Amino acid sequence: MKISKKIFYYFSALIIFGIIRFSLPKASNNGILFLSAPQNFIIQTFTGSASQYSEEKGFYYPQYHIYFDKSCAGTGFLSIAFLMLIFLFIKHLQKQKYFMISFPVALILAYLFTLFSNSFRVIVSVVLQENASRYLSDRPHYLIHGTTGILMDLTFFILIYLFMERTLLYLTNHSNHEKPITAQMATHP
Repeated sequence: MKISKKIFYYFSALIIFGIIRFSLPKASNNGILFLSAPQNFIIQTFTGSASQYSEEKGFYYPQYHIYFDKSCAGTGFLSIAFLMLIFLFIKHLQKQKYFMISFPVALILAYLFTLFSNSFRVIVSVVLQENASRYLSDRPHYLIHGTTGILMDLTFFILIYLFMERTLLYLTNHSNHEKPITAQMATHP
């Protein structure tokens, strides 16, 4: 399908991206619980630490003296992951009937990738902060936290892109070369 026929879907994706990108950061900690609560569960499971939740400050981990609030929940990652995934779907899909289903699929995948990557980022950041406290006590921790976040997000974006690009290439090539069963039966008596 030509790009001119897909332009509506690209614009729709940009509008949804804008809504996600600019509305979620304005939500309260309670409004972001759909992102932060599952991540909190993953972080607690892997670190073995308990957290306390408050609406004003989010999740607090007394063992590490850190807060996990709406600013750390991954709303930016979610919006960019959605945009990247939906653009990949639009690029690779050829049948118009699949375009509408690709939007919720991209949103669900972006959500799952966000939960995984952001939880992993927080866990790595906690481990680095602990080690930095032992060896680099005079270094500002926000630099370590920020650098870790940038590197982890970039790494996950690249991995997600490569994985989805290859998966979609495989699926589109496989579906384009496969004959229907009735056509195969007609050619082979």
